[in-house]
Amino acid sequence: MPRVSKAVAVPLAAFESAHGGPSIERPPARLGKHTDEVLTQIGYDAGEIVALRKAGAIR
Repeated sequence: MPRVSKAVAVPLAAFESAHGGPSIERPPARLGKHTDEVLTQIGYDAGEIVALRKAGAIR
């Protein structure tokens, strides 16, 4: 995944809030950061997750 070394315009909400509105406080999670957690929550076991990763289906 490419990294950006300069400021990038990011679209925000199409409305304004009376209390300051939306803001971006930190960068998004890296691709795959929560994959194991989510798959475990929906019923996959560790072996199945490893197999998916080896098959290239997930990162």
